[in-house]
Parts: sequence; C-alpha cells; structure tokens
Amino acid sequence: MLRSKTMPPLRDGADPSAQEGEPGEGRFSVYDAPSSVWPDFLQGQAERPVRVLLVDADAHMRRVIAQELMADARTMLVAQAASLREGRRAIKSHEFDVMLLDLQFGDGEGIDLIDYMKAVRPGAEAVVVTSSDSEESVWRAFERGATGYLLKNSWFDNYVQAVLQVVNGGASIT
Repeated sequence: MLRSKTMPPLRDGADPSAQEGEPGEGRFSVYDAPSSVWPDFLQGQAERPVRVLLVDADAHMRRVIAQELMADARTMLVAQAASLREGRRAIKSHEFDVMLLDLQFGDGEGIDLIDYMKAVRPGAEAVVVTSSDSEESVWRAFERGATGYLLKNSWFDNYVQAVLQVVNGGASIT
C-alpha cells in the first residue's frame, strides 16, 4: 500500500518537504509491503501498476511468483497460464506490460510465445523464468525479443524487481 505523501517523516527523520512537488520531479513513494522506495517518475506506481501475465507449467512456481507480484502495489497479475495454448489465449485476451514465462511446456517450447506476444502485443516485454541455464537458451530468448532471463533457483523474492526493471527500459538477467 502506498503511504500518503502528507504523512510525517517515514525514515530516519526525513524532511517531509522533500516529498512535495508534482510527480516526475524526482519524488519517491514509500511502500509498506514490501518495504521499498520507488521514484514517482518510473512506471510501476500504486495508482497505475505494471500489468503482468505469468505463463509457467509448474503450478508451485506460478503460486510463488503470483504471491510476490500480488504483494506489491506496483505490480498487478492480470492472468496466469499453464501451457502454450493457454498462454496464446491469455496473450490475445489480456492487456499486459510484461510477460513472465518458462521455456519448457508439455505442448511445445515457451520461446515460441515470445514471437506470438511480439506480434499481438508489440509494446509488451518478455522475461524468461526457467531452470535452463544453457548459453544456447539464453541467446535464443534474447534473439526472439526477451528483455530478461532469470533462473528459477536463484531469483526468489525478486520477480517484482525484474518486472519493474524491464518495463522501465532495463534488462533483468540472473
């Protein structure tokens, strides 16, 4: 939840006048859960969170990522899919800014979803979240248009940060 900008100082006696001004003038918002500071001029504000589509065959992994995304006011999980077919349907029917996807599905390769996403939602970003750390997989993902590549076993509790990085012009790589 975003704290009101009229609240008393939030950290170490910070000057409340430092929070005054119009959005985009270098102000920072402070969030309760999880505790973090985020510049008001970047995408991913509580009033307009980054919309995320999650496509992963692993139900446990979807739950872990979904819980983290839903716990932060800067991101909003708009849909989840467990297969390539469900992923294509979700891409077509939901507006989103970032797609988090695995590469391994029972009905095909997740990398094909990047091509489909770029055709249907050209403004969206793709971040691969997978257990495959082969150099070939990484290169293929970036060649297809991914802006991030995260290994599942080394990225817990940072999916929100990855989403915010790519939607603001950065790249997120484990």
